[in-house]
Amino acid sequence: MSDSKICRILREPTLYNLTLGIVIIVILVLILKQGYISGNKTDTTYEKDNQQLSNETKEDTCTLVELPDGKLRGRKVVSSRNIGFYAFQEIPYAMPPIGKLRFEAPVPPEKWDGILNATSNTKTCFQYINFLHVPNWRETQTEDCLYLNVYTPVCPSSGSLLPVMFYIHGSAFLSGTGDYDIYGPDHLMGHDIIAVTFKYRLGPLGFLSTGDNVIPGNYGMKDQVLALKWVSRNINYFGGDPNRISIVGHSSGAASVGFHLMSKLSKGLYNSAICHSGTPINPWSYQLHHKRIAHHLAELLDSSFNKNASSEEILQFLRSVSAEDIHSVVYNFPKYLLDHMEIQGFLFSPVIEPEHGEAFLTENMYSAIKEGRMNRVPLLIGIGSEEGFNKFDGTQNEKDETSVLSDEIQKWKDISRELDLNPGSMVLDNMNIDEEQGKKQVGEVIHNLYTHGRLFSDNLGITVKYFSESTFTNAIIRHAELQSNYSDVFFYRFSYETPELNGIKPDFEGVHKVAHGDDIVFIWRFRGVDVIERGSPMDVLTSDRYRTLITNFMKYLNPTPTKSPLLDYVIWPKVRPDKFQFLDINGTITIQNNLRDKRYRGWLKIYEDMARKPILTF
Repeated sequence: MSDSKICRILREPTLYNLTLGIVIIVILVLILKQGYISGNKTDTTYEKDNQQLSNETKEDTCTLVELPDGKLRGRKVVSSRNIGFYAFQEIPYAMPPIGKLRFEAPVPPEKWDGILNATSNTKTCFQYINFLHVPNWRETQTEDCLYLNVYTPVCPSSGSLLPVMFYIHGSAFLSGTGDYDIYGPDHLMGHDIIAVTFKYRLGPLGFLSTGDNVIPGNYGMKDQVLALKWVSRNINYFGGDPNRISIVGHSSGAASVGFHLMSKLSKGLYNSAICHSGTPINPWSYQLHHKRIAHHLAELLDSSFNKNASSEEILQFLRSVSAEDIHSVVYNFPKYLLDHMEIQGFLFSPVIEPEHGEAFLTENMYSAIKEGRMNRVPLLIGIGSEEGFNKFDGTQNEKDETSVLSDEIQKWKDISRELDLNPGSMVLDNMNIDEEQGKKQVGEVIHNLYTHGRLFSDNLGITVKYFSESTFTNAIIRHAELQSNYSDVFFYRFSYETPELNGIKPDFEGVHKVAHGDDIVFIWRFRGVDVIERGSPMDVLTSDRYRTLITNFMKYLNPTPTKSPLLDYVIWPKVRPDKFQFLDINGTITIQNNLRDKRYRGWLKIYEDMARKPILTF
């Protein structure tokens, strides 16, 4: 029936027409009502779809960041504690240091088109030993490795300005990486901070030096500076505060932090510093014989090179060979140099450069700290209770636990026997004593400081103590002591033992089992070890406490700004030159003051009376 016919029928006043008209009206009303109901259903469905679309759009917004250099896409991650955060991985902070950029200061990256995939880590820098057990570490090594990762607990577009942890990985300037599988930020994300990890050049590619302006060295340190500048310029796009950046590191990473304290290139890029188990005045942190090592490297690659080769010839040659070849010959260095790096300086490590525009370090580290010539920011610094448990060869992960333990005990027996037979081997290069008779005399004084006329072989625990103090704790305590004259310094000792980590440590008399690096797993999900997920309630509590102290310092420049039940209501005192108090982190946390003991004072006297000036490290 047409619309016009319906209208004509409705206008004619017959009973049929009236009845038909009523029926048609009812039908129309029902149709309209049904349409209204359907419309409501459609609207409801649309609202649900729209809500889902809104959530997806929000997720897209939070994982998509636009920087001045270009756009990048990250991913959302949920931790074992159900803490969500956003991960942006493998962001370039420098041009690949290849070709003419090898053995040069890093150059900022070029802009990119499109959206950069920042959801995984695929590259590592060339390295010597797989200290950190990096998966597929040989296959992923490349010169094109200058990338960083940003982890944020807030949507980058939220407008937040959170404090930032700029973390420098350790492993002797020869190994390591800042990648997610090694340094998982999962539990730090519950503390309202942003974490940044990154990679920098290692070994000869990062630290070779001819001692002049041809190959001045410190390229790995200059990578760190450029990464720090990148963070300062870009972290606000991720919800971070560029005015609250804490530089943090462990072992050689902590030494790096200390070097940044005295470098003019780093000044103004951070407002606080945290050093875990390392300082630039540790004896291993500086390479005194870098010129000889550079010539030896070239000679290992081409026997026609010798000590008479010019720096220009070495540079030209080393740029012509592959990075794989340069890296591989490190294994052929004399065994003595490789075996004694802890006490004589890591093979490739920071050096004092001649004055030039891009110089990272140009003066004596010990004097700079002692005389306050540094960036005077608040410092949190500390040690593990037994740093000497660090004599690993990088292959222990390939053996069963019993075999590792047996090897460890035998290793300490061999070391003890060597110290007893040759006390002069305990004289560090930084004492500047060359002649054998002088070394023997000083070595006997050091030997007696620990054995009191007996032998190291009689008590292997004393040997561990010797290595703990001579290679790590003495210098770290001394750094804190000296810097406390110029800035706020908070010192800790991490003494908490957990079965999670004690499997490969011998039971020696008077020795704790908190080895070098054990505390890292209480901050990061480190190398797959998650104490929150796998540990005991006390492991979890200790981890929560440790992270709270660190992140409090980042936020307030004070690890205990107020009394807290989590921290046993303890207020952590600053180090004073006349009163060295520290926080001992164990099953409980307590204030103690017994670090500057008789042996520490004995070392001070040895350096004062017997070492030849100038002293670079301690």
